[in-house]
Amino acid sequence: MQIDSKPEEPDFSNLSLWDKWILRELGYASKRVNEALEDFKFYEASDIIYHFVWHSYCDWYVEAAKTTLAGDFSEERKNAVKWVLLKVLNDSIKLLHPFMPFVTEELWQKINKDGGSLLAVSEYPKGEDLFDYEITSQTEDLCELVSAIRNIRTEKQVPPSKRIEVAIKPFSESSKLLIEDNQNEIKTLAKISSLSFEEYSDTETTSTSVVKLGKVFVLNLENKIDKEKEKEKLSSELKKIVAEKERFANKLKNKNFIEKAPKEVIDKHKEILGNFEKKEMEIREILAKLST
Repeated sequence: MQIDSKPEEPDFSNLSLWDKWILRELGYASKRVNEALEDFKFYEASDIIYHFVWHSYCDWYVEAAKTTLAGDFSEERKNAVKWVLLKVLNDSIKLLHPFMPFVTEELWQKINKDGGSLLAVSEYPKGEDLFDYEITSQTEDLCELVSAIRNIRTEKQVPPSKRIEVAIKPFSESSKLLIEDNQNEIKTLAKISSLSFEEYSDTETTSTSVVKLGKVFVLNLENKIDKEKEKEKLSSELKKIVAEKERFANKLKNKNFIEKAPKEVIDKHKEILGNFEKKEMEIREILAKLST
């Protein structure tokens, strides 16, 4: 992250949902770290910092912030994002200082070149529980949506360099508004070329997922998928399913098992066998379509 000049503290109205969320997460993490240190639970304190910095800050906020910094947004909005990025980074370095004193002091001096005091004598973040159910719930729902799209990308082995087309059928008007308000961040985080609000039928070129906000459709995958890799993956999965199917089928053919096993166990085995048979048929159908 390169910030040429120190950003000014923004007006609250210029903070986005993502800004408010990461500041809340920072306050809550700081509070928990202080509590852990007071109880001499050093491993727990370091684990809280690790999960906050790596997952909440780096995985989600920094990636979402790129949308604003690289996009056509007002200087006030960009300033707000820069201020939040720097605020969270500085406080994260402070939190880490007792565990990594020399590295964090060096980072502190590199980032804060205004001749300020040493990190070692700066005030340690106390933190506070700034829990806001709506902010937390909305951000978690957006993260769930992005994760569902990412999972489809992974399952279908879509290369990271390729952007995908996505449609969403929201379950409510409030869900649609939330997605619309954050569609730029969603596109950046999930590497989406186009995002629409429509419903599609399931086809070999469409993958679906259901999340809290609605039903997700990833479209036109035939141009994004490496068919040979997908066939190889499915063939390997098919081999395992067939082996398991035969294992349960042979057990149900075993006269000794049928005579001695309780009825509920036999019924459960029949149910599992039926599931394997259904899964085998689905994979064979997909393989046939990939071969055409």
